[in-house]
Amino acid sequence: MSFRLKTILGIAAIEALLLTILIVSGLHYLTVSNQDQLLQRGQSTAKLVATMTADAVIAVDLATLDALIEQSLQNEDIVYLRIRNQSGQVLSQGGDDNALGQTFREDNTIDAAQSDQRLDVSAPVQIAGTNFGQIELGLSTAKLETTIAAAFKWMASIALSEMVLVALAGWILGTYLTRQLRSLKAGAKQVATGDFGHQISVRGKDELADTAISFNQMSQSLRRYADLAEEARLKAESGREFAENTLRDALDSMQDGVVIFDKNEDIVLMNKSYEACYNLTDKVTNGSIKSARTLFFAQSSFHKKDQASFLQSALDKLHNPDRHRRWEHNLKDGRHLLIAQQTMSNGGIVLVQTDVTQLYETLEENRQLQMELMQRHKTEALGTMAGGMAHEINTPVQFISDNIAFVASGVSDLCSMINDLRDRSKKTGSLTEIHLSQAMETADWDFLHEELPQAVNEMQTGIQRIRDQIVTFKQFASADSGEKELVNLKEAIQTSLKISQMDLKSDIKIDVNAPSDDRLASISCNRTQINQVIHSLVSNAFHAIEDTHRSDGKIDIELKNHGESISIAIRDNGCGIPEDQLPKIFDTLYTTKEPGRGTGHGLALCQRIVERDHGGAFDVSSKPDQGSCFTFSLPFKRTYKAA
Repeated sequence: MSFRLKTILGIAAIEALLLTILIVSGLHYLTVSNQDQLLQRGQSTAKLVATMTADAVIAVDLATLDALIEQSLQNEDIVYLRIRNQSGQVLSQGGDDNALGQTFREDNTIDAAQSDQRLDVSAPVQIAGTNFGQIELGLSTAKLETTIAAAFKWMASIALSEMVLVALAGWILGTYLTRQLRSLKAGAKQVATGDFGHQISVRGKDELADTAISFNQMSQSLRRYADLAEEARLKAESGREFAENTLRDALDSMQDGVVIFDKNEDIVLMNKSYEACYNLTDKVTNGSIKSARTLFFAQSSFHKKDQASFLQSALDKLHNPDRHRRWEHNLKDGRHLLIAQQTMSNGGIVLVQTDVTQLYETLEENRQLQMELMQRHKTEALGTMAGGMAHEINTPVQFISDNIAFVASGVSDLCSMINDLRDRSKKTGSLTEIHLSQAMETADWDFLHEELPQAVNEMQTGIQRIRDQIVTFKQFASADSGEKELVNLKEAIQTSLKISQMDLKSDIKIDVNAPSDDRLASISCNRTQINQVIHSLVSNAFHAIEDTHRSDGKIDIELKNHGESISIAIRDNGCGIPEDQLPKIFDTLYTTKEPGRGTGHGLALCQRIVERDHGGAFDVSSKPDQGSCFTFSLPFKRTYKAA
């Protein structure tokens, strides 16, 4: 609804309300005044007829009464006329038969006469205050109602004409007043469509003209703000484009492949490294790869898995993503890929693909190097052991040599004694007891009889010790076949202790606590590698105690069967390891020993043998000046760990 129409309707409504009030009040005044006049006329007419018929009523002159009634009925307003005597008997009557047939009820007001459109009035016939009868008559109210209806029509016509004229004047006035508003409306529409700075014509100097001026100023301000906003938008767009290009250039310069999916798994961005990894450049350019499914389908031919299982596995990871997830892909051409998946806050997913083939090759080279280092370490241990073994062998060899010299001397004396006895017997022809006693005394037979068996026994013991050392040396120095076999760890501990004691202090007390049942101390493992671990840990314990120069050095070795695994704990009361160095002791080339006493490979190699090669666990606890405890466990059922 337009402002002009609202103005016209508003004026018309006000005019209609005022005219309605005027018409209603005018008609009410007209009706009330005419009703009062009609009531007074009826009462006056009744009194007049009563005066005119008084003599005839007293004389009961019916002819005169009939004539008077007939004459009175000539008045169109009188509906009926009735004359009664003082006893109520009708002397004469005339007029409408229906009205005469009804019981007379006098109407004191016009409202009471509305029901039958007739005003019933009466007047007494009196002379000198004496009542001789009563006049009853009815006046018609139809003429009054017709007059009022005609007045209503006339007044309504005048009011309607006035309303039309007022509406026309309002339309003309509204058109004049809203002309500026229409211009403002058209200008506002132009501004709403983006035509900032649009100007409208200003007419007059009234409030609407001031509004038009303000509108023009506002439009100019919007134009300036729009220009600034456009400039800022272009700058932001340029910055966004620069940032996107920088991001794309940065991603394209990365060796890692990167692909970004939105929450609907559609591809948002893919860098060149990812495209090159699977030869996807042409497919991305022609638009055949737009979603995760089409991308993984294109990748599936490069993987070792069959196409269906790879596609399902890749989509499952994407449909049920963790916040962070990593896995590996091995391609048919031998490449190894490390995939990292990151879920963004908006539901999107980022996949970062790293080619770790060279890393795998480096790890393999390092593994070979570790094997070489292990062999070198073993060789060094064998050298140390050989020195100790030479010392161990030299001792029994020394007393064997002394005993052999003694036996040789004793045999020489026996031979001399026997030869002397033989010579004397030839001269005398008989061997006397005196000669025999002299020969035995000369040969010191009592000493030889006592010492020769003991020397022979010592030589046998020394030879057995040499044999035992050689057997131990062979067991420890045997070539590593890489095969797993059932190994009694108690025997492995004893072998390692024998080897370690060859070159280390012998006054250190060693206690071994192990199950009495060999079946509870046996496990399938690589004998050579486990011997190497035990020997390395025991040697470290010896060195730790030696560094303290204490006379009460002690090493406790405890072997336990836990049902699912076997553990060996080697505890010493040596110098211990500082707390800040504990996290580093398993690092390759890291050592807490003085230069020349350690290579930094021992514990790293032990950890690798236990954890990676045997699926076990390695643990260490230590307190400075109190000692250390190295514990490793081997599972009965081996589990492999990634290199």
